[in-house]
Amino acid sequence: MKKLIYKWQESGLFNYICNKAIKKGKAQSFSDEFYSTLKTEFAGINCGEILKTANTNGKCYFYSLLLAKALEGGTLIVGKLNALNSNIRNEYIDEFGHGWVEKDGLVYDTTSKQIFNKDWYYKKFNAEVKQSYLSEELNNPDLFFKLGINAVKDRSELVKPLFEIIKNDLPIIYSNADNVEKSLSVVYDSLVKKELNKYFSSAMKK
Repeated sequence: MKKLIYKWQESGLFNYICNKAIKKGKAQSFSDEFYSTLKTEFAGINCGEILKTANTNGKCYFYSLLLAKALEGGTLIVGKLNALNSNIRNEYIDEFGHGWVEKDGLVYDTTSKQIFNKDWYYKKFNAEVKQSYLSEELNNPDLFFKLGINAVKDRSELVKPLFEIIKNDLPIIYSNADNVEKSLSVVYDSLVKKELNKYFSSAMKK
């Protein structure tokens, strides 16, 4: 069994592997040309511009969701990077959950803003897939909402951007009360609940 790292080592090891991928020719940074191909708009701004200017660090689920919807033929992956699993006080393993996008044997990682050779990425990060969603599936408002809530469940600063993106679909989303309730059930962060309460006050009241 691979030795676990400590929590404070996660970011450093992630950056080390990403930098090594560039040096080995196994990855390249997102280019202006790549950004220009992402024309899908979210809240009136194209995805390429959002990704280019955003601080995406620690927000992989949110930005991978946007990229997967914008990248035709792409697949959103919700999984783990087991190479970054950490040892918490020698009591339990903290799994390193991560989101990324795949297409044609390549991995698009919005945290590092790099495109990786898929085999290399999976080997070096010991990547494991938990769920996958095709780009076209994300056109379903209920599914996009569910994944969006999961992406912002501990990121209060992303709640408003999410709802700016989905505001035109809110009547459809809110009509499916069961999906709303199940989606919101993953939220425990008090700040996120406070932000969500502005949009779904009745759903958040217990």
